[in-house]
Amino acid sequence: MDFVCLRAKAIIEIDGGGHVAPAQAARDVRRDQMLSTMGFVVLRFWNEEIDTNADGVAQTIFELCTTRARNNNMK
Repeated sequence: MDFVCLRAKAIIEIDGGGHVAPAQAARDVRRDQMLSTMGFVVLRFWNEEIDTNADGVAQTIFELCTTRARNNNMK
């Protein structure tokens, strides 16, 4: 886990090429499913995406965390 916002129950993963390998990809899926059962959402971004679209990635993270934190506070 690279970053987490507990209030939003959001986990941000920054993945490199190692996550393409079938075994690692399968572990990622299992881990994401386990975290989902705990109420977390996992956002994954490739290193290249951050290098080429950092503003877009930041906006996506901001919108997700803002929305989920607001919704979690309403419960």
